[in-house]
Amino acid sequence: WLERVRALDQQMDAALLYLGFLRERRGDLQGAGRAYFDYLAAHPDSTLAMLRFGLTAHKAGRADVAKTYLSQVVAGAPSSYEGLEGRKFLVMWG
Repeated sequence: WLERVRALDQQMDAALLYLGFLRERRGDLQGAGRAYFDYLAAHPDSTLAMLRFGLTAHKAGRADVAKTYLSQVVAGAPSSYEGLEGRKFLVMWG
């Protein structure tokens, strides 16, 4: 249904973000990463999308990309939930 929504309305970015969540949960890391990346193209300051993209990149074996995006999350919103999660993973991956 989310893909149908996107086909009917390319401006429905919330569906794109949720599609990324679903793909990530199903283990489709490439599809999830693409959804998050496309969402970030429209909303470059979205700390939630940056966090999810970074975590997906890490799961896909791209630690360098993960650290870059999580660092951006921490720098952009250090006191937010996303900032705290980003910092937690950066410390764990040390």
